[in-house]
Amino acid sequence: MQMHRSIFVTLFLLVTGLCIAQEVVLKKVPVVYVRPPDGEHMYASYCASCHGPDARGGGPAVRALRTRPVDLTSLARRNHGEYPALHVAQTLRADGSQPAHNKKEMPEWGVVFRSLNPGGDHTDPTFLMRIASLNNYIKSLQTN
Repeated sequence: MQMHRSIFVTLFLLVTGLCIAQEVVLKKVPVVYVRPPDGEHMYASYCASCHGPDARGGGPAVRALRTRPVDLTSLARRNHGEYPALHVAQTLRADGSQPAHNKKEMPEWGVVFRSLNPGGDHTDPTFLMRIASLNNYIKSLQTN
C-alpha cells in the first residue's frame, strides 16, 4: 500500500510539474487589412482571438494571457443598461502613450489601425471610421 502511494505521489508531482512547465506562447502575426466600414469582420480579425467569436472573453489566446479578456456582450449591463460608447472608443483609440485598461496584454489598437493607413493620425477619417465601425459592432453584441 505504501509503495502504491509513493508511486502515485511521484507520478502526480511529475505530471503537475510537466503541466506547469508548459508555457503557452501567443503567436504574433502581421495585422491584416480589413475594410474600415466592416465592424463585424474587423472584430473577427482583430478581437476574436482574445475576446472569442461570441465576444464573451473566451478566445483561443486566453490560455496565454494573465488576465481574462472582458466579456464584451455585458458592457451595457455592467454600465447600468447604457452602452459605454465613449469608453469603448477611447480604448480602441489607445495610441501607445498609456496601456489600454492599464494592461499591457491588450494591443494598442490605435497604433495598429493607424499603421493600416500610413500618414494618418488620430483625426484621419479612415481611422475614425474604423473606431466607429468596431464600436457599433460591439454595441450590437450587447445582451440583457
